[in-house]
Amino acid sequence: LEESENQTRSQRRNSRAGAEAERERIMEITAMGKRFNQERLANQFIESGATVQDFQSETLAQMARTPQRAIAGSADLDLSSGEIRSFSMVRAIQAIVKNDWSDAGFERECSRTVARKLGKETQGFFIPADVLTRGQWGSRAPYQVGTPTQGGNLVQTQLLASNFIDALRNTAQVIQAGATILPGLVGKVDVPRRSTTTNSYWVAESGAVTEAEATFDKVSLSPKTVGALSKMSRLALMQTTPAIEQITRDDLLQQLGLAIDLAAMSGTGSGGQPLGIVNTAGIGSVVGGVNGANVTFDNLIALETALSNSNAPWATRGYMMNSKTVGTLKTLKSSTGAYLWTSNSNGQRSGTPPDFNGYPVGVTNQVRSNLTKGSSSGICSEIVFGAWGELLIGEWGVLEILVNPYDSTGFTSGDVLIRALQTLDIQVRHAASFAVQSDALTP
Repeated sequence: LEESENQTRSQRRNSRAGAEAERERIMEITAMGKRFNQERLANQFIESGATVQDFQSETLAQMARTPQRAIAGSADLDLSSGEIRSFSMVRAIQAIVKNDWSDAGFERECSRTVARKLGKETQGFFIPADVLTRGQWGSRAPYQVGTPTQGGNLVQTQLLASNFIDALRNTAQVIQAGATILPGLVGKVDVPRRSTTTNSYWVAESGAVTEAEATFDKVSLSPKTVGALSKMSRLALMQTTPAIEQITRDDLLQQLGLAIDLAAMSGTGSGGQPLGIVNTAGIGSVVGGVNGANVTFDNLIALETALSNSNAPWATRGYMMNSKTVGTLKTLKSSTGAYLWTSNSNGQRSGTPPDFNGYPVGVTNQVRSNLTKGSSSGICSEIVFGAWGELLIGEWGVLEILVNPYDSTGFTSGDVLIRALQTLDIQVRHAASFAVQSDALTP
């Protein structure tokens, strides 16, 4: 009888422990589903009895197959196109300077809503993810009416604002190539990863199967912040045409975007920077020569082969090259003098946008062209080939704008400092999903 009672108590303890574990499983999957807007998938995994790790892996796979901004972050307010156009960063700046939000009620409400969704406050204001509209993310000259190149040319004197001439910039390409965005992160994030798989064995009749287990590790992301600082004069805020709104916004977003794009490509992993693709241990490598080598189609194909040999995903594969490399490739000719990289069916396809061997080619001078290999000093270019969906860009919050109308150097003139901050990190799922040649000579 006593043994039976002990068994009953043990069964009750096991039952309670099992129920508690099940509650925790449901809570974790539900919370993760809400964070990444995957509630329907979460319900399916809960009903199937799948583990939290199974749901985590499938969520990341779903996000990799989803266009990067279709994954709505927690700061996406689902604004209409009209509301996005009406959001004015300059109005919000003026409201902070005047300490009067009566003319910027919409902007204030948007910022407050984002703050509630993120669970954080700011002394400035948040810009909803909708408003960024995939803008490219720095320092630049202050905007001043008295100095033509710094704002004076924006003061209305039959100003053709629609024909504003912007500065020439590099082009940000990493996100367009298909990088996976992980929005709405909180705290440090570990993404579990299966590093090796279980083996299979053929056995004879009555033979024993050899035991073999998969192994696991993780990809860790931790918050890193990139910022831009600009200055606007009091008269610029008061006198300029509406073009100043788009100019100010574009300048901040594009400069931050370029900084993020460059870090994704070649970040050092030190000094507050994320670790970029080309500096990640274990990526594929194609070597031209001791002193570099002229770029060739053979080397490009070797980059493709490196990914295929490692079983990298086929989706989102593509090249990233600078303009020097593309220009050099376009000059290559056959023994008969015919150009090889051409829209002609007999050659490798070019065109606009270009592609090679059926893979898209992203052209940006963010890809470095000043590298050194042996005696070839400062003249080597990188060529990166990768499955770009394997690049993870984790975002903590959204773009935050802080305004300082009391800067010691600008106070007497009424100048206003504007600081933009974005917090994120960059990692690759599998190093073998990328390959690089870092010694391509492009005379």
